[in-house]
Amino acid sequence: MASLTAALRSRRAKLGRTVAKLRGNGALPGFVVIGAQRCGTTSYFALLSKHPSVGVPFRKEIHFFDRDLYDRGERFYRSFFPSPERLRARGELLTGEATPDYLFHPLGAQRVPAMLPDARFLVLLRDPVVRAWSHHALHATRGREALSFEDAIDAEPERVGRERERILSDPAYPATTYLRYSYLGRGDYAQQLREWFGAVPRERILVQVSEEFFADPRGALREVETFLELPAWEAPTDAEHRHAIGGASAEMRPETRERLREHFAPRIRETEELLGRKLPWGRN
Repeated sequence: MASLTAALRSRRAKLGRTVAKLRGNGALPGFVVIGAQRCGTTSYFALLSKHPSVGVPFRKEIHFFDRDLYDRGERFYRSFFPSPERLRARGELLTGEATPDYLFHPLGAQRVPAMLPDARFLVLLRDPVVRAWSHHALHATRGREALSFEDAIDAEPERVGRERERILSDPAYPATTYLRYSYLGRGDYAQQLREWFGAVPRERILVQVSEEFFADPRGALREVETFLELPAWEAPTDAEHRHAIGGASAEMRPETRERLREHFAPRIRETEELLGRKLPWGRN
């Protein structure tokens, strides 16, 4: 059943791209959710996509800027989005996408703003301890990770090693290993945000917190509406938006949790200083 569903999604995506090419160039996105992975971006984007002023792309995660699709150029990227004519006909003000690897990819802050100089960027951040656990659980479930969580974080320095430097020195070098096994690296949010703040004016990046989004989806959406200059909309508040990524940290060993709390404590403080606010992680 899973393979059939994946095949159908792939077929629909290919059909959508074909239709877009026949219709002409799609509109470039006015916003991109750039991260972070396993922070609820699927629920976040699903809610935002229901907004009557937002035109939905042919798929949520395009992965254009973090894979070899980037070499196909702007016209190919546009093919994932509705045309400006369709947006106007439907009364939609802008379109967007959500690929949470863009925040962490070594070339993300260079590539994305260069092609989208007028776009705005949304970032959703989750407790990095829980994020790391959820990240490992995803790959273990999909058969991409044979190591236990503890062994995987121990192996991370050796696995990832100089992958970042290789990607920066050779843009054609695949980022799969770097993206897949950076369980702890992805939670160093301050470093990633500084790169993006250096490439994009700060006022074009909105950083929100996953836990606050789950607690108050409408409140988070109101902030996004103001940021993107969208008209106010009374959003639905189904459980799917609040609990789509659940509490995967429940089975983590207490000693592992404590180890990661110590690891991330200075990194969380650094992120707080960068954002100028307290973050609700590890306070209890």
